[in-house]
Amino acid sequence: MAAKELQRGDPCPSCGAELLPALVPTDEQRRAAEDPEVRQVLPFGADTANDKQRKQLGALYFCPRCDYKARFPLTEVDTAAATA
Repeated sequence: MAAKELQRGDPCPSCGAELLPALVPTDEQRRAAEDPEVRQVLPFGADTANDKQRKQLGALYFCPRCDYKARFPLTEVDTAAATA
């Protein structure tokens, strides 16, 4: 069987469930996580890439059933959700 490139909207290649966008931490959450005095953890499953990395690598999506992860090129929707 030939390999197929995964596209946004495709089901999880591992289990067939829907791939969902990962939470993008707010600037406040990121600062708290990087502060050596506080060290507050990011929410579970959050995208740990910074803005520069997200622009380069794309938006993180995950499977809630089997935890499969994939990145897809950023769209206007992803950019707007990250700044909201």
